[in-house]
Amino acid sequence: MKKIISFLLILTVCLTTTPAVNTDAKQNYKKLSAGEYVVGEDISSGKYDLRGVDGWGLVYIYKSEDDYDNSNALKLICLCSKDYIDKFKSVYTTTYHNLKLKKGYYISVQYTLTVKFTSQ
Repeated sequence: MKKIISFLLILTVCLTTTPAVNTDAKQNYKKLSAGEYVVGEDISSGKYDLRGVDGWGLVYIYKSEDDYDNSNALKLICLCSKDYIDKFKSVYTTTYHNLKLKKGYYISVQYTLTVKFTSQ
């Protein structure tokens, strides 16, 4: 009986314990999938390294939503995950470094792409 109670106690502790969250500032990142985002609301302003973690697509950076409506992009980045690099290597890359995002900038992630934005 003691063994069963001990087992149940250990099982309960294991099932209710959540994994530790890494709070190291160097690991600060956000994943964005296809959609539109506003810097300062959906992601903090700052300098980022980008990596395609799934799929393929385009990342457009606009100064504002008005520029998005007028197709006036500051930057166009063609990203894909490593799974797609052989297919798209002439045009796409898996990483982009030192992207500066200011409050109010508008980000559009398109197609099947999921991007990991890691702050510097």
